Amino acid sequence: MSGRVIDESGAPVPYATVRVSNSTVGVSADGEGRFTIRAVPGASLVVSAAGYSTSEIKVPEAGEITVTINSNSTLSEVVVTALGIERTKRSVGYSTQSVSEDELNKIRPTDISAALAGKVAGLQVLGTPSSNFGEGNVRLRGVNSLTPNNPIYVVDGTVVNLNAINLDDVASVTVLKGPSATALYGFRGAGGVVMITTKKGKKGEPSVTVNSLTEIGHVSMLPKYQNEYGGGYSQEWTIFHYNPSIHPAEWAAFEGQKLVEYNADESWGPRMDGTLVREWFSWYPGEDFGKLTPFEPHPNAVRDFYENTLRTNNNIVFEAGGDYTNFRLSYNNRITTLPFPNTRKNENLIGIRAGLNKGKFSVGTNMNFLILNQIGDRTEGYTNDGQNIAQNFNQWWQRQLDIKKLRDYKNPAGGYKTWNIRAPHDTRAAYWDNMYYQVYESYRRVWQNRIYGDISLGYQILDNLKANVIFRTNVLNYGGDGRVASYGLELDSYSINNGQTGEYNGEFLLEYKKNWGKFSWEQYAGANVRRDFRKHNAASTVGGLAVPDLYSITASIDRPSVSNTWNEYEIRSMYARGTFGWNNLIYLDYSLRNDWSSALPKNNNSYLYPSFSASFVFSDLLKESRISNALSFGKLRAAYGRVGSDLGAYSLNETYGLGTPYGSNPTMSVPTTVYDPNIKPALSKEYEIGTELQFFKNRLGVDFSWYQKDGVDMILPLTVTPSSGSATIYINAGLIRSKGWDLILSGVPVKTADFTWDVSVNFARNISEVIDLDTARNIRNYSLGTASFGPSVNARVGERYGAFVGRKMVVDEKTGLPVLDNNNLPTYTSNEILGYALPDYIGGGVTTFTYKNWQLSGSFSFQSGGQFFSTTHIWLHYSGLHANTAGLNDKGNPLRDPVSQGGGVRVDGIKNGVQVTEYVDAMAYFGNYYPVSSYNMMDASYVKLTELRLGYTIPVSNFSNTIKKASVQFFVRNPWLIHAKTKDFGIDPSELENANAFYEGGQLPPVRSYGLNISFGF
Repeated sequence: MSGRVIDESGAPVPYATVRVSNSTVGVSADGEGRFTIRAVPGASLVVSAAGYSTSEIKVPEAGEITVTINSNSTLSEVVVTALGIERTKRSVGYSTQSVSEDELNKIRPTDISAALAGKVAGLQVLGTPSSNFGEGNVRLRGVNSLTPNNPIYVVDGTVVNLNAINLDDVASVTVLKGPSATALYGFRGAGGVVMITTKKGKKGEPSVTVNSLTEIGHVSMLPKYQNEYGGGYSQEWTIFHYNPSIHPAEWAAFEGQKLVEYNADESWGPRMDGTLVREWFSWYPGEDFGKLTPFEPHPNAVRDFYENTLRTNNNIVFEAGGDYTNFRLSYNNRITTLPFPNTRKNENLIGIRAGLNKGKFSVGTNMNFLILNQIGDRTEGYTNDGQNIAQNFNQWWQRQLDIKKLRDYKNPAGGYKTWNIRAPHDTRAAYWDNMYYQVYESYRRVWQNRIYGDISLGYQILDNLKANVIFRTNVLNYGGDGRVASYGLELDSYSINNGQTGEYNGEFLLEYKKNWGKFSWEQYAGANVRRDFRKHNAASTVGGLAVPDLYSITASIDRPSVSNTWNEYEIRSMYARGTFGWNNLIYLDYSLRNDWSSALPKNNNSYLYPSFSASFVFSDLLKESRISNALSFGKLRAAYGRVGSDLGAYSLNETYGLGTPYGSNPTMSVPTTVYDPNIKPALSKEYEIGTELQFFKNRLGVDFSWYQKDGVDMILPLTVTPSSGSATIYINAGLIRSKGWDLILSGVPVKTADFTWDVSVNFARNISEVIDLDTARNIRNYSLGTASFGPSVNARVGERYGAFVGRKMVVDEKTGLPVLDNNNLPTYTSNEILGYALPDYIGGGVTTFTYKNWQLSGSFSFQSGGQFFSTTHIWLHYSGLHANTAGLNDKGNPLRDPVSQGGGVRVDGIKNGVQVTEYVDAMAYFGNYYPVSSYNMMDASYVKLTELRLGYTIPVSNFSNTIKKASVQFFVRNPWLIHAKTKDFGIDPSELENANAFYEGGQLPPVRSYGLNISFGF
């Protein structure tokens, strides 16, 4: 029989699930809500879809049927859970949150982590770069291990890499947050699971849909620079004095000319007042040689370096389907450029999904292909190789420099020009190469080919018993090279790498469903064998290039450094999941998974992951009471789950390290790190309770969860005496507790025939605390990393996770003023707690206004609390670049004038026990703050409008029979950083480059972009 699924307004409900009650027979509707299913007259069909209530209807004797389902009316909407199992939300006993295709794809981003920002309670997006090619990381519900686990991304059952997901193919996303929801994925699910369901082909006439996006952006935020003083270490002019022993005779005419301190990479020099000077470019051959030019500011020099960004995303989809088949073919071409010259990423993506379901047999496939070519990604963080251009501008720069002069970076006499020359007669770089030389001559390239997907076979053994066999793969072939160009400051070099990495999975799954009166039972049982592999080759030159500009390993002056790696790893698993239900009111859920890992000792390689949950829909008992007038739906839930983390391949194998040959003799190193032979996986246990409520006929919704997650038996390094033959042994120990709550508020404040306002906001609170490491062995601190020129980040017993430890300014307890030394500078103590990396609260929201065919929507995210260490903040002030280092002091005198002439920085503090007011030379003041870590700790709080979109659905039926649908959208990405205390320093806390958001070493500038998307189908 055939039919169609529609909502209460008569619009089709795409991809709804239609199944025969009390059986595993089921199909999916197409994009227009149409379906065909085999069922006997009188049988019951259960129809469900994400965001809609479940409806049940009897099969008629003949003819098509139309099934109407109401949007989100009783929270019995369908969610996708572990292993891709669809369940009604009322039956789920743990926290899940779904994100619709429209919410996810408002601006058609290419990074799913950025698309999820602010839309999922308890989800923190880390380092989402708007000016680089990389993807962000995601953290769910804080941290409960020493090495934080990122969630896995599962596309139609296949675990894939973050950058392999094509959001144009995504139908819906469900986020599983804790071990109770993810235990069926074993240790891979320790950090949570992002479940992605892709679109299927439509039944009916073949259709084609075209989606075309063009987006142009520009750098949206830079530090507040000063424009009063130029390059140098002193306000006194350097004078040229002719020296016949080093200078050509014709240079005698330059005697007495004023020079810039070219070899200085700071801006403590003379005032930029138009004085005629010899700039750096006047010492290179050409038309500017020997010219005197005004010493004046170029306020827009940094901004003028950055180019407009470009992003295009063109997609075409062909869909078709019949009574028993469906087919969907999609192709995307994506091009992205950065605000830096000579950067470009080109991606081609192909997705094929097809299925056949006839009689008792079903077969399906879902294959995806990605081809990527990339040139010129830019480095973030503090580096010493010049690859981070933003670091150059914001930390070591001269404010009088004209960027237009730097564009002509090739020296007619050979080599390259730079602003940071050593001396008039020595135009080699002192500290910094020309940034145009960096982007056009020293760069990296990447190329990738990826295939992932599955082939599945199903057989309906009985009406309520089905068997499935699935083969999955995810394989990446990759390569890349990088060069440090000749004639620059750094030793020229070339490196190249290639390899293959991936996994193969074989899976078997049995499904059984049965109802007995008011009782129901669903049972799934399966097994999986997974094999991971990695093959990697790398080579790099040593000692420089024998032939300049010949970028080849064969050009290496010394013997090249080469390496290769071949890893294999296997895990075998058995698992089961079941649900008992009573009267559609109470549900008890359980799951069990056992893994056998090749990375663990043979006699201790098995580990078990259980989970339990319960759901009680109490509102069904209140239907006859007055409270039902206000309470439309109410559910209580509780859950417990446990997952673990495995070791890496060959971790237990002690092997000699291969070193660089000494002459013709090979070298090897003795292993100094060993593992306890009885080591076990680290475990994570979570307890969760929550409730879901709907009020006033579902116009207001509340979803609240409280949880406690304990990470135990973590794998810790223990230092041992060298006489044992090892330096470090890894053991199981420790407890990190992550505790908090998630809250989601959703509602429809206004709804009329033509106008609707939908809004959803979420808030989350988390405290992650280190309860113990290994007190018996006196392990009370574990270093998580150290910032450049800054504090360490630690897991310290008794403190919150991510404690910054470093130098802290001494403050008088009574007055709150700094304690000063004899030079009127602040004093500090070492090894002090400075703050914590993790935020106190995170959240966000989505709101949409719909008026007839118009739609205006936006999303925002926020973070309250947490800190990070900023290297940019240090050197912006140390180098005299920031506006804070210039201007007038409280006396009305120039801050940089000598203290004896009324200048200097006012310092209020306690000196020798007495409160004093002193003035300190500006260069000395800002220069002596850099060792004080607490001075450079930044508040990570922010409020950000992340997306804004205005769309219009064109009523094509009024003028065309060929075009079936059409729409146009205008959008803005990163429209407004509403609040952040770091804005004056050009830092967006939501885009910190460190994966754990601990510190900022040289953030690339954020980008705001404007785009237009046009879509039509026929």
